[in-house]
Amino acid sequence: MRPNESTGHGALRRLLPLLLLALPLAASAQPGASRADTLRAQVAARREEVARASERFLDRDRPAAERVRAAEEAEAFLEPEHRAGAAAVARDEREEPRVRARALLGLLHVLGEDSALVSDVAAWVASRRTPPALRDAAMTAAENLMFSHAPRPSRRELVDALRETTADPDPALRERAFAVLALQDDEVARARLLEGLGAPRSAPLPPARIVELLGASLNEGSLPALHRAMLEPPDTATRTAALRLLGGYAPSRPYLVRYLQDPREPGAVRLAAMGALHAAAPDSFPGYALPVVEDEDADEPLRVYAIRAVQYRRPSAARAQDADAFDLAVRRLAAASRSGEVRRAAADYVRRRGI
Repeated sequence: MRPNESTGHGALRRLLPLLLLALPLAASAQPGASRADTLRAQVAARREEVARASERFLDRDRPAAERVRAAEEAEAFLEPEHRAGAAAVARDEREEPRVRARALLGLLHVLGEDSALVSDVAAWVASRRTPPALRDAAMTAAENLMFSHAPRPSRRELVDALRETTADPDPALRERAFAVLALQDDEVARARLLEGLGAPRSAPLPPARIVELLGASLNEGSLPALHRAMLEPPDTATRTAALRLLGGYAPSRPYLVRYLQDPREPGAVRLAAMGALHAAAPDSFPGYALPVVEDEDADEPLRVYAIRAVQYRRPSAARAQDADAFDLAVRRLAAASRSGEVRRAAADYVRRRGI
């Protein structure tokens, strides 16, 4: 480690890229060398490779394509002078956007230590004038920072930029911004998603994706809207996504049972209802699933899933006299179901349960 680098967790974080990049060199260890000596040699060799690649990237007389390849070879800028040079490249509007983007991506491991550059990242994310390549890299940087220990003022800037981007004309950028904010349980993003769920024609994202993002950090205030989306969805994908989230919501439970047991519903809807009921009401689940298991015309995966789900929850080696209606139905299926897959699942259930 260089004398001017700090010790402790910060130094370890800086060395982590080196340690990871050195792993492919393990096969080249010299006979008789200790593991520590081998690792030190590998790290030193890789650090030299990264330094040479970084110098090539920072050489502005080289073609842009060559500089990009050099940055990709380096993967991360490790030396302080190279990090400073890369930050300058990222900020330089005279540089090609793809070169600026690679400079920024090579600084991800230390970006949280440079509050000024974090401010630049936030500005690049929010501005529709930012070149696409740089904006994409800035969004990647923002995503990383939001799930790291970035200082609170920097996080505030990033949140504001991401909120701004939720209204961007680019649907891919909108979705990425909403995804980060949803995982952070951001109240502004959640309000916009709920508003879009109630007005699909003007929604910022497809309704099914909105439901998935609301589920990323499920909030009690979202459940009534998800319940409505389940009952009156614009498409099957939205209903299916909502079903997966509503197993624990009491007003939705009777509808989940109805969807599960209705043979007219698509298989994806019935399977989603089954999964939600199994997770939220395991004690009642065998009764909910019994009509499906006994229906020889029901989808084979649905019936097998139900048998396996109950088997997972129930103890093995039960006494025959303790068998309930679900056990008895599965025992009959093990002997006589038209479906080979169902027969095999039922036979395994019977064997494990001891009935």
